[in-house]
Amino acid sequence: MPPAIEPTPGEFSIGPLPDEAGPARRDAVLLHADVENYTGRMGHDETGTFRALKRSFAVFEDEVQRQGGRIVNLAADSVLAEFPTCRHAARCAVRIQTELAGGEQTLRYRIGLHRGAVLVDGDGIWGDAVNLTARIQEQAAPGTICASDGFVLSLGAAEGLEPVDLGEVRLKNIVRPVRLWRLRRPNEPDEAATSPFGRVHLPGIPSIVVLPFSLRGEARQYAYLAEGMTEDVITDLSRFRELFVIGRTTSFALRSRGGDLQQIGRALGVRYILEGVVMLLGDHFRLNANLVEVETGFVAWSRRYSGGFTELADVQDELTRQIVGHLVGGLVRHEERQALGRGTSSLEAYHLVLRGRYEMNRYDPAGNARARSLFQQAIDLDRNFARAWSNLSRAYNHEWRYRWSDAPDRSMDLAQICAEHAIGLDPSDARAHGELGWVQLYRGELDRALATYETALRHNPNDSEILSQLAIVHSYAGRTQEAEALLERAIQLEPDTPDILFWRLGDVYFQKGEYRRVIQVIQKMRDPGEGARLLASAYAHLDMLDEAYRWRDEVLRRQPGFTVSGWMDTQPDALEDDKERFRIGLLRAGLPP
Repeated sequence: MPPAIEPTPGEFSIGPLPDEAGPARRDAVLLHADVENYTGRMGHDETGTFRALKRSFAVFEDEVQRQGGRIVNLAADSVLAEFPTCRHAARCAVRIQTELAGGEQTLRYRIGLHRGAVLVDGDGIWGDAVNLTARIQEQAAPGTICASDGFVLSLGAAEGLEPVDLGEVRLKNIVRPVRLWRLRRPNEPDEAATSPFGRVHLPGIPSIVVLPFSLRGEARQYAYLAEGMTEDVITDLSRFRELFVIGRTTSFALRSRGGDLQQIGRALGVRYILEGVVMLLGDHFRLNANLVEVETGFVAWSRRYSGGFTELADVQDELTRQIVGHLVGGLVRHEERQALGRGTSSLEAYHLVLRGRYEMNRYDPAGNARARSLFQQAIDLDRNFARAWSNLSRAYNHEWRYRWSDAPDRSMDLAQICAEHAIGLDPSDARAHGELGWVQLYRGELDRALATYETALRHNPNDSEILSQLAIVHSYAGRTQEAEALLERAIQLEPDTPDILFWRLGDVYFQKGEYRRVIQVIQKMRDPGEGARLLASAYAHLDMLDEAYRWRDEVLRRQPGFTVSGWMDTQPDALEDDKERFRIGLLRAGLPP
């Protein structure tokens, strides 16, 4: 047994258990920890999850004992412990999260800390304080620590912890809002800070996150359908200035994460969550959609759609119209028609575009070729389908950018033709304007690209992709301050930040000559290899040649036949000094001239 730990003078301490029979009331310092997505992990790997639980429980038992505490309850996926002081509880929480952050441990815990009065009967404790500690735990991101206001006041400055004010939060089944703090531990990894469960500071307008629609039923070959419908609902909703819509990447990242709807909504800071289930039964479908008010947990709006499979293409328009009408109201019919119209009466053409987008997002030559073919098939069915033309433009853009075409200049010409045609068919299609802006950027027409992206942004002010592309235009024009501000807006819309935003932010830092920041931000990408060119050049400028050579090899692995001169021909920098610094770094890294 470790030696007893005396409380720090002036700090709150737990007294001895009463001798009398029956429950008594006393103050307690509590820690509640819970495993992230325990049910999902068990369903995926029972044996591995069980072994990881045993390892983590051993860590809890050791650290709780080390801090003079005791484990009150040990359940399948949670731990409740109490401690002599707030400082000892905080130390234990820090050491547990630090210990479980690496090595073979695969489970991540949310930890909540609270100080309050409990009922005591023998070794058991009960009461509101116990329940409140569990609710506080639910507000923590996996791998982090969340504490009540009373706990933080008692704790004071300790262990180098940085309290981050989360404001007053409504907790499930707790009558009054509770002020919470995140206790950021020393050297806490950045991933925890940028978790999709990290709180977002949103504007006062109605805000919503659309969870990926789930698909159930017999026709599993239509798995792309639910994903495509979700993406289109997000895109259509984000066109309205009266709404703040969490971006696609964050929405789809939530698909694999546990937690109830209110927990997700509060962590993201949104007012509403839309969830939906698509059931496919033979040649019929049924769609159930619920709009949940985060603060109360009430279903603010619910709708069921059913019918023949051929009618499914019309459902999304009506669904989006209903949500917008509930949240915003007062939108005139003309604006609804412009923002919500799909642009095709062909169900088959719509499905072809959804499948094409899925293939294009693979970012490889074969997938891009399949996507281009699917978009062309959609156009053959309905030549007035603007979204098919704008997506075909993106596929040609990829061919030119990554040299997946034997005639890259022709691919660029076709990208422009397709984008201009899409705009002609639907002048309100923000993505069509975005595709044209991308062509203009890489043709070196920066002023025209800037104007085109500003038009795109007017049509869809909440599109993180358009915001980040506009940032690149400013960056290549040497306006790095404007570029950073736009990327900050894009990242706010995507709390679970997609790689492309990190990549573009790294590009801005390179323009500023901040090479260490380039490395830091590119390393945050899920696949840093996508930024291998930036890393190779940045490391070379820092004279860290071993690392530069490592990323040089990654560039050549991903782009066989890569040459510095060939790549520089695709760079649209308006300032020759910026372009030259990038070129010199690539050559120093040993890439073929």
